[in-house]
Amino acid sequence: MNRFVLLTSYFSCVKRYAELLVIFQLETDTPTIENELILLDMDIFELEAAESKRDNTGFLPESPDGVEV
Repeated sequence: MNRFVLLTSYFSCVKRYAELLVIFQLETDTPTIENELILLDMDIFELEAAESKRDNTGFLPESPDGVEV
């Protein structure tokens, strides 16, 4: 009986800690590893898109009005 009570209280403390951790991350907007990886993937995608727009001189093509595309 004692072990059961100890395990139950231990797991309730762990559960409460996890809940507080989630609340803390939501309130402070701290970046998580998953968010950082998503942003990194987006940056790589944008970089590849910009590279594909470059002509053979290495510069981005300009539109007729002189603004880069």
